[in-house]
Amino acid sequence: MTFDTSADQLIITFQDGRSTTADIVLGADGIRSAVRGSFVPDSEPRWTGWVAFRAVFEADRLKDVDEILQEANHWWGHDTTFFSSRLGTHLFTIVGGHYSDPDAPDAPYKDATWNSEGDINVLRSYYKDWHPHIRQMIDATPYIRLYPNTSAPAIDTWAYGKGRVTLAGDAAHAHGGALAAGGSLALDDAYAFGAALWHVFPPGAAHSKANIQQALSLYERTRKPHTRIASFL
Repeated sequence: MTFDTSADQLIITFQDGRSTTADIVLGADGIRSAVRGSFVPDSEPRWTGWVAFRAVFEADRLKDVDEILQEANHWWGHDTTFFSSRLGTHLFTIVGGHYSDPDAPDAPYKDATWNSEGDINVLRSYYKDWHPHIRQMIDATPYIRLYPNTSAPAIDTWAYGKGRVTLAGDAAHAHGGALAAGGSLALDDAYAFGAALWHVFPPGAAHSKANIQQALSLYERTRKPHTRIASFL
């Protein structure tokens, strides 16, 4: 993806050769943002060392488990975590988490891809010394999917393309993921972005493209300090 900012409107050219124009671009295209990469090519995300093992299945598979807790629960170990929860009436989910040194050449999930197939037997080996109830839940799990956790380096500014391109969500501030921070912060970004446009371009008022930089600057000044704080939580 490339951006031509020399004209009155932004000209965006996609990888397949198609192009379009826009007054404003909001790059909300995730941690591997093509919009961010177009302006900050050295901001590639990096694996944090954590990988999540996730599965959702019929709760009936747990009928022989000694004790199934009715509420969501999270257990923490030195380099391994485990989460379990009912999903509605008939479904159940487990989420395992395991940490490896991301710089180790033999790190087991260094090259894993998002939502790829995992090995349930490897998962069982990580929890072989955990409480019997947790081992029983894992034994009842029919499959597992892998979700390697990544974070991206902080960037100095969210304003590009002569102040007409900005970012939101993981494209702007990828913290590595915890307590649904990525989704929550992205929703806040979306609200603040809309509020900034509404403030600078109120309905019925005369509009000028010169005010675009003002709107996007207001959005960044509102959100960026909050996302910086969140990165340390």
